[in-house]
Amino acid sequence: MQMQSLSSLIQSNIDLRHISAFCSERKKGEVGSATMEKPRQRSALVYVEGEMTLHSDGKKTICKTGDLLFFPHGSRYQIHCEEDTKQYGVNFILLDENGEEVLPFTVPTLLAHDMEETLIYEQFARCITLYRTSTNRIALKGEVFSLFSSVLVLYTTKNAPTGIQPAIDTIRNSIHDELRIADLASACGMSESTFRREFHRYAGVSPKQYILDRKLNKAKQMLRSGYYPIKEICMILGFFDDAYFSKIFKKNTGMTPMQYAEKAGKK
Repeated sequence: MQMQSLSSLIQSNIDLRHISAFCSERKKGEVGSATMEKPRQRSALVYVEGEMTLHSDGKKTICKTGDLLFFPHGSRYQIHCEEDTKQYGVNFILLDENGEEVLPFTVPTLLAHDMEETLIYEQFARCITLYRTSTNRIALKGEVFSLFSSVLVLYTTKNAPTGIQPAIDTIRNSIHDELRIADLASACGMSESTFRREFHRYAGVSPKQYILDRKLNKAKQMLRSGYYPIKEICMILGFFDDAYFSKIFKKNTGMTPMQYAEKAGKK
């Protein structure tokens, strides 16, 4: 077993073996773990919906919806669910071109926040569906390779040092609140014009659009859960006009909130 940085794997000839996929659901207060007696048997990429606390190597990490984690083969940890939580994941053994196992990390690692659900969530969902319903393991392996490639690219671009990180953190932790661009700029020690320019350079969209995208992603999660009426979602996320929420949701997804919820319920 050898160590190799995750970023360098983009240039490497790697293989994935012993692949499986899963969707695990845990209630608020439930605990999961990999212990000294029974560490992880394979590596895994995991996408989080909900909120949970990861304890590993003496450190505590708060993980929220949209976070992407890497759990290395042989790692030990404990997870405590702060609310009802879903984990979408793929298990695998990562090998180099000589057939030797490769690990980019030795402990569970948070790779990125706020991964685009329209990309990553759907890719995890396709992997899970293929694993559960198809005997075509070549197709499954191809889908997992596609997911792994997306993660590598997003990891190398999303984790670059940036002066707007305080704003990203504020948006992530206060998605239910009304956020003012002036306050976000101040948190980053920038003028509004500089902040808007730097934010667009980082995210590819304006701060206003980024906040709206995060709200819509949260709305999708709540609709998929089946626990929240549409009117309650509007109130929680600050969409005080139901018609406006439905209009921008349909523009984003091609479906009304009701249609999206019904489609999610059939999966």
